[in-house]
Amino acid sequence: MTHGEANVDSARSYTVQGIVLRHYVLGENDKILVLFTRDQGLKRVVGKGMRKANTRIGGRLEPLRENQIQLAKGRSMDVVVQAEGTQRFPAVMEDLDRLAVAIAAAEVLMAFLEEDDPAPEIYDLYVSLLAALVPGTEPQVLTAAFELQVLDLLGYRPELDACLACERAIETGDEAYALNIEAGGVICDRCGPTTAGRQIRMSAGGWRLLRQLQETPLDALAGVTDEPRRLAGMRRALREYLGFRAEKDLKAQGMFEWIPTTAPA
Repeated sequence: MTHGEANVDSARSYTVQGIVLRHYVLGENDKILVLFTRDQGLKRVVGKGMRKANTRIGGRLEPLRENQIQLAKGRSMDVVVQAEGTQRFPAVMEDLDRLAVAIAAAEVLMAFLEEDDPAPEIYDLYVSLLAALVPGTEPQVLTAAFELQVLDLLGYRPELDACLACERAIETGDEAYALNIEAGGVICDRCGPTTAGRQIRMSAGGWRLLRQLQETPLDALAGVTDEPRRLAGMRRALREYLGFRAEKDLKAQGMFEWIPTTAPA
């Protein structure tokens, strides 16, 4: 175990398994870390002295690494005491497209999850995503699969099996007309032109790909891809749907802009 700069009464400390999604500067030497923990959900904690060049904890608590983290209870935010790395995902940091997927997924987590609200299945899904981001996988496919499966776990699964207007089964995708954002599912070709609500047009191939990604484990998606135009359409539809459910625009920032230089108000 890597030791922090202060010993803490064990009665005031506890250990979490977690990943840093984001961090902010706090004062001259400290940072606020946004942790996604397996058993306690999102947590904002303070990393004392983590901006110092010689800190040993800081190197282990870089974003997108899994750690066992010992925290001490504080008045407003708990404080990092120790950290031990358990899993790194080097392929994520070696490619801008894979890094963008990890950042976009972290944005989804922070938009939908509440602090101190455990979500172990979503945590495991995020770890699976980071592990699956390796050469040979299509980043857009992994992003879409992660988002669809997070929506399922949150209770927002889009209905793709039948038309939401007439309840007619969609069997081959040829009957699919559009994804209705407000209704939360597919509208068939008969109902689409007369159904109210924001709609993203959908091809039969796009429907089949979405259905596949709803059900396929992330570690089984190596080699799964599609034509760029269809992938772009699928991503647009999902981002619209996610933004509607989150009640905010989800716009993952660029790699060098995603960590702000100052703490939020």
